[in-house]
Amino acid sequence: MSWLIAGLAALLAFLVATNLHIIPDRETWVTERLGSRRFVGSGVQFLWPFDLERVVCKIPTQPQLVNMQGERFNIPDGTCNIVAALEYRITKPQVAYEQILTNASTQQLNISHHIQTLFTAAMRDVVKRLPIEALCEDEEDNTLASSLRKRIESDFKQRGLALVGDTPVRIQAVQLDPQAENARRIRYQTMKQSAARSIYARGETDAIKTIIKELDVDQAVAMTYYMQLKSLATLENLDGVFVSDLLATELLRMARQRTR
Repeated sequence: MSWLIAGLAALLAFLVATNLHIIPDRETWVTERLGSRRFVGSGVQFLWPFDLERVVCKIPTQPQLVNMQGERFNIPDGTCNIVAALEYRITKPQVAYEQILTNASTQQLNISHHIQTLFTAAMRDVVKRLPIEALCEDEEDNTLASSLRKRIESDFKQRGLALVGDTPVRIQAVQLDPQAENARRIRYQTMKQSAARSIYARGETDAIKTIIKELDVDQAVAMTYYMQLKSLATLENLDGVFVSDLLATELLRMARQRTR
C-alpha cells in the first residue's frame, strides 16, 4: 500500500510540476476548462492537465505603440492624407477579449486591426468638422490630436482599452491634395489680411507700436513691416505684395486668437 501512495504522490507531484506555468508580467491568459472560461494574471499559475484546461488567448497589458498608416480622408476643401501614432494599453482584459476578435492560430487578439478601424472611423468624423488650418497646424496647437483623443477615448473605454502617456495621439504628417492646399493658401491669405486690416485701422502710430511689441523689433524694422502690413490691408490685388515670414506668422497667430 505504501508504494501505491508513494506512486500516487509522485504522479501528483509530476502533474503539478509539469502544469505550472509562469505567466509574464503585464500579460493575462484566457483559458477554457470544462466549458467555463477564466482569466489568469501574471505569476506562477496551475492549469489543469490532460488538455482539460487550454490556453485560448494571451493578452498583453503593457503599453503598446501603434503606427497608423496614412489613409486619405475627405475634408470640406478636398482630401488629405494623415499619418499618426497612438499609444494605448489594455486595462480590462475580459472586456477586450469579449469585444475584439482573436486570431486562433496565434492566440492573440486582432488588436492592431481593431484599433486601425476605430482610428479611421474617428478620423473621418473629426476631420470633416475642423477648419483646414487646424489640420495643418496640429504641431502648434494640437487641435487635431486633441479632438481625436476625445473621440477615441470613449470608444476605447467600451472595449477595455485606454490611451496612455501625455501625448497618446501623435500626428506625424498631414498632406493635402492640390485642391485642399489651394484652399489652405487662400484661407491663410484671408486670415493675414483680416489681421492686417485690424492693426492698420488703429492708425500708423499705434500700428507701429503693436508691431514693435508683438514682433520684438526696432523702430526702423517696424516701419518696414508697417509698409508691408499697409499693402496687405489696403490692396485688393495682392499679386507681387511681399510680406516677411515673421510678420506673416504673427498675423496668422493674431487671426487665430480672434477666432477662438
